[in-house]
Amino acid sequence: MTAQIPIAPLPVKKTPPLRPLKWGAGLLLGAVAAWFLWQWANDMSGVRREAPKVPTIIPLPPPPPPPPEKP
Repeated sequence: MTAQIPIAPLPVKKTPPLRPLKWGAGLLLGAVAAWFLWQWANDMSGVRREAPKVPTIIPLPPPPPPPPEKP
């Protein structure tokens, strides 16, 4: 008795060349967007800002005089 395949195998699908093209276009678009974001962030870092004002230090009053010595 010979072995026969009861169901005909489905033909192997070839992956369409469109899928890698879409991935490549998406990656390229993402890289361009990241580059523009990088340029924008570096441009904003050149803006001059004032340093925060340091509060003036209030000096303490002088210490009280020593108590008089008792004889």
